Amino acid sequence: VLDLLKASSAGLTEEEAKERLALFGPNKITAPTIGLKEIIKRNLVNAFNLFLLLAGFLYLLIEGPTTETFLIFIFFFIAIALASYQDYRTNKLTQEILSFFKLYARVKRDGKVKTIEAQMLVPGDYLIVEAGNIIPADIRIVKSLDALIDESILTGESLVVSKIAEVVSAQDIYTAKNIGFNGTMVVKGLVEGIVIATGSRSYFGKLAKSTLEIKKETAYQKTLNQFTKL
Repeated sequence: VLDLLKASSAGLTEEEAKERLALFGPNKITAPTIGLKEIIKRNLVNAFNLFLLLAGFLYLLIEGPTTETFLIFIFFFIAIALASYQDYRTNKLTQEILSFFKLYARVKRDGKVKTIEAQMLVPGDYLIVEAGNIIPADIRIVKSLDALIDESILTGESLVVSKIAEVVSAQDIYTAKNIGFNGTMVVKGLVEGIVIATGSRSYFGKLAKSTLEIKKETAYQKTLNQFTKL
């Protein structure tokens, strides 16, 4: 691992860290920003809203510009506006939550242990995480002192996982006991490791990104869609 990432047990130099930060970018997870046009477009392609629009045009063709036709189109625009407003608020809240948290990390730089902002971590950094702290990037563990890790944020399981530094054979990296994952917490002991992935490249980053990009129906949209199936 040290050779692959051109790292050492003494850590990177500040110059190396600066170069890698420029190459890989800051260690942070950014939620995809959805513009107002995209939000409105998403809500237009909705079973209930399309049903309303079709009903409005059919009523217009059959009955002409009556009060009922006018009310159907008014309700259509209200439905689009409410759903779009909910999506906009959710997207904005997600951005605010992600920017609120500021983590710090203990690393070795130029052979000395120092504390830096977690977003300044880069692949190859020598990271030290003690009990009670969150692992701020994916790491290949090179030292473990009776370490127990809470990975419930990734797996949903409440049982802690023991971690070791030895080479292991695993079917995939996500079950390897010598890997510490971004976002998980050390509940006992201490781990030291080499950063192998940061930000959106980490397992948690990929998981968060895929979750945020999945379009979820709001309670309001679910209720409306249920009406179309009655």
